[in-house]
Amino acid sequence: MHEGGTVWIDLADKRRPGVVVEARGELVRVAYGTSNELPGTGAVVVHPDTRAGKKFPLVRTTYFYGANTGWELPDGLHPGAAECARDLFDEIRRLVEEHDACVEET
Repeated sequence: MHEGGTVWIDLADKRRPGVVVEARGELVRVAYGTSNELPGTGAVVVHPDTRAGKKFPLVRTTYFYGANTGWELPDGLHPGAAECARDLFDEIRRLVEEHDACVEET
């Protein structure tokens, strides 16, 4: 697993799409998506019929939030169909970094 790879992760009894945003040793940090829109919260939105959405492939509109990340062992992840679209990867990573910076300030 490497940065920019698409994956599927099992969380809360659902298989969710994810993007590897960081790799450290044996662990990878995955930003995972949800079908739940949280109004008033910054998100990267990916629609299934877009080039980026087809890379997973997605079946419904997916929202990536900066707080929705986790450090995982690659063995617990399922590879996606293709690499994450570069522009989407950059947007998601920026959102995660902004969230991390806000958490560090508090």
